[in-house]
Amino acid sequence: MDKKHVKSLIRRALIRDPSISGKRLGKVLKIDKDTALKYRKEVVMETKGRMDKEIEKLKKKSLEAELVDMEDEIKELVREMWLVISTARSDKVKVSALRAIVSARKQMFDLKFDAGLFIRELGHGTFDIPEMVKLIKENVGQTNNNKINSEL
Repeated sequence: MDKKHVKSLIRRALIRDPSISGKRLGKVLKIDKDTALKYRKEVVMETKGRMDKEIEKLKKKSLEAELVDMEDEIKELVREMWLVISTARSDKVKVSALRAIVSARKQMFDLKFDAGLFIRELGHGTFDIPEMVKLIKENVGQTNNNKINSEL
């Protein structure tokens, strides 16, 4: 019998009796005990490898689902903060809401990075600070620019 066929028979025997001994396996397959044990070990390791891969796939799927849920929550928070910015009278409240937006987006970025969804490279993906300052000035108003610039 060739090795592939013997391993197939061992898989079947292990399905019927996962605790089958090497001696018994050798008798059933009509091969010596040491060869049966060697092939049994190979079959078990191959099966374990396949199961580990499947478990990793499941973990990744559930991690991605959690990230999607978290991203939806952060998007909702950002919408609410922009509503606060557009309706609040106090510049302090507006700045606080802007900080909450930046913090939420940074948190989501960090979660995605930690999950291995993309690779962060030094020097890439930096914030466009002048554009952010422009947006803040437009939303907060020109009256307290010096106060805002000092708080940033």
